[in-house]
Amino acid sequence: MRRARSPGGFTLVEMVIAITILAIIALISWRALDGIIRGQHALADNLQETRAIDQLFEQLDTDFGETVRDDDLGEPAVAFGGGDLRIVRWLREATQPTRWQVVRYRLEGDALVRETSAPLNARGAARDAIKEVLPERLVLVEHTSALQVRGWSRQGWLASPPDASQPASLAAVPGMLRRMSPNTVTGLEVTITVSNASYTKVMLPDL
Repeated sequence: MRRARSPGGFTLVEMVIAITILAIIALISWRALDGIIRGQHALADNLQETRAIDQLFEQLDTDFGETVRDDDLGEPAVAFGGGDLRIVRWLREATQPTRWQVVRYRLEGDALVRETSAPLNARGAARDAIKEVLPERLVLVEHTSALQVRGWSRQGWLASPPDASQPASLAAVPGMLRRMSPNTVTGLEVTITVSNASYTKVMLPDL
């Protein structure tokens, strides 16, 4: 004879099945929630990275737009090569006279950093600062694996020379500086690789 089920009750098998179904639903829900949270974190990281790249290119645009004249400095104001970009620029502040500043962009580990000199009052100080370690350092973009720079001149695009110790802007033919007044390098193409993706900025200000 079959045992009668108690009113409103469940058998042990039914309880086990119900618990199993609830466990499966909970597992699926947890995985879905975990995926959503991971997606939100990835999106936030991507937005932060994109914002950092935008700020980098805005700062580059400003620095290059304020480049001093080569004949004022006595040598090319823009030099690059070997994953390094150096700009000598005018520093204009509302309460101060116009001064000089040396700016350098370079890779340090997996980060792109911007280094700057203190404000300088004379050409000689600027030329000395080019050869020195710049005291101010700011990390602009993390997870950066490459910095590539080309400079535009009447000779076309100047890429980094085989000898990375010689900036490409200094590899111009003799006499080019005077023929290309006011500046040897009149445009820049800067490409950075961040998280295995490449981003390029072309700057051609009216020097």
